[in-house]
Amino acid sequence: WSGEKVANTAMREAIEHLDKTYALKKSKKFKVDVVGGENTKRPLIYTPKVKLSNPKGSGYDIGKSVTDITLHTDKQEIYLSLKLGTTVTFFNVGVRTVLPPDDIKAYNIQNPDGKKLLKLFGINEKVFCDVFNGRLERGFTENVRLPASMIDELMKTGIGEGYHIIHKLSGGIKSKKMDRNALNKASKVSNATVYYGGKGGTGKRVDIEMESQTYKFKLNLRDTQGKDGYPTRLMCDFSYK
Repeated sequence: WSGEKVANTAMREAIEHLDKTYALKKSKKFKVDVVGGENTKRPLIYTPKVKLSNPKGSGYDIGKSVTDITLHTDKQEIYLSLKLGTTVTFFNVGVRTVLPPDDIKAYNIQNPDGKKLLKLFGINEKVFCDVFNGRLERGFTENVRLPASMIDELMKTGIGEGYHIIHKLSGGIKSKKMDRNALNKASKVSNATVYYGGKGGTGKRVDIEMESQTYKFKLNLRDTQGKDGYPTRLMCDFSYK
């Protein structure tokens, strides 16, 4: 709007969508802070329900925690969460303290938070231990009815609201405001398929797939850091429907 050309059509359309959503060009003030390097952690908490913490906000408003670029205008701060490519996550949280290797080796999950996490997804504790102890003879799947209020809290705190997604894909850029209406559509799930040993059935991982109105989710419990094969993280990947 000041005369500088934006040659990339997808980028120009994303900028214009932000303007349409937030009336950027009407603002006299326009300041940009690049803050993605802060990498704000949002660990799981387990009382009374399993959910992600929100260290810089309250409720489901996670804008300040997930922002990569913050735009300051006359009337508001706009939190942009930047995504790139097809392998993207809504959350990636540690689980080793609640599912320690010694418990898994002993087939005795003692931590009540670890037990609560497995129960949330209908995961059989013995089979879970079989997977990570390398004793699962053959991988298999189970269809699970999820506990409504419990899974709703996890997904709503994991996805959150109060920010704007800018997602660069090979076919263009998705620009989406995550407000309460978008959150409700995105987070509502009821059933899941649990893959013991992953889809191939031979991996040291447990995958959980489920769908909402707007997303396909693939959650997984696995060793993401190449430590010892025992789970370190719970990741929630997503793709668009």
